[in-house]
Amino acid sequence: MKKIAILLASFALSGQASAGLDTAIHFTNLSPYTAIIDFREGDGSCWNDVVTDDRVGEYLQNYFWNYVGAESRIPYLQAFRLATGITDLTSLPLASMAGTFARLAPAMPGAKAASAVFTGETSAALFEGCKFATATRGFSITLEAPDGVRLSHWRYVLEDPATGQWRLNRMRQNASAITEATIALGDAGTPIPGRMLNDDATAFPLIALGTASVAPLLQRADVLASTDEDAALKTVTAGVFPTTGKHGAVEPRLQRMYTYVMEGGKRPSGPNNGIGDALYVRGGEAPVADVTLYLAQFDGIVQMYQRDSESRPVPLPAGTRLDAEEVGIDFSSPSLLANPALSSRTDLCAYRTSGVVPHECRLAGLSLSILPDGSLVFMPLPAAGGEYVPAGH
Repeated sequence: MKKIAILLASFALSGQASAGLDTAIHFTNLSPYTAIIDFREGDGSCWNDVVTDDRVGEYLQNYFWNYVGAESRIPYLQAFRLATGITDLTSLPLASMAGTFARLAPAMPGAKAASAVFTGETSAALFEGCKFATATRGFSITLEAPDGVRLSHWRYVLEDPATGQWRLNRMRQNASAITEATIALGDAGTPIPGRMLNDDATAFPLIALGTASVAPLLQRADVLASTDEDAALKTVTAGVFPTTGKHGAVEPRLQRMYTYVMEGGKRPSGPNNGIGDALYVRGGEAPVADVTLYLAQFDGIVQMYQRDSESRPVPLPAGTRLDAEEVGIDFSSPSLLANPALSSRTDLCAYRTSGVVPHECRLAGLSLSILPDGSLVFMPLPAAGGEYVPAGH
């Protein structure tokens, strides 16, 4: 009996016997093709596909009321809400990970980006060998053309190790057990939250389209943008994020987190410098040339820019459709990356409350944006609700 009492006490000190950390994954389709996110049943280990408590609901409510316990997290929450246009996460398609999927509409200039949220939780079941094991959950993302042709299909695996940072892996096609690319996402569940953003972050995502050798993303401080490219990006962000009123409250470095630069590929060229609806449809006969595309999101509205003959970013008309063949987009090796504006150890904890462990994390939040070639850009969901902030932070 004494041993049983000790074991039960151990359960009480370490949390529930089977439930672990609630997890919410928010997907946004910034690709001009239908994105299908699929959480197949059984594609995970030490993972519960259905959340067993209401901590997700508590987080969603705090997000709706724009409540953040830590003042340092307010700018990121405001920037996320303003860029995505999401003031109520419950307005999005919301599903468990129990064999569910979502079809997200293509992104087009002038239209709102489609989003969805999936929820689940890591398992800490002692008798299932999960108490100190790595929890995993797999899912797939498919890009589909308007005619139903499958342009891209990749499987990803989210990992929560017993120690160390969470990871996201892209698996090799036709060899689902082999990891082809991986990124560290950050920590969750630690008593003291790490810094989310670098104060001096100025890098931006640079992705090559239309070539088998994908250009590496500009890293946090390793590579700086060229003067011309940086000036062009500032032009785009200034056009997307107004500088007056409530919109001006978003810090420039946070504005940059929602503006992407994609280089390479092809574009139809002609009298209009390749800009216009007619030149972006399948079957166009215009010659092709190199292209730089800019993709931004503000108030949930997608905006696309393209360089003109004088290297100025020019917005594409509302309703413009990018065609994979005409633009020369290559889907064979999409990038898997964390937004360069994030710090090297991002805090994944989106909801922190007092419990058995003081100031413990109750929900890990991820936001994944799907770019035109299928590349994924990671950012954490903004923190909402009470959380512990150490003195001096």
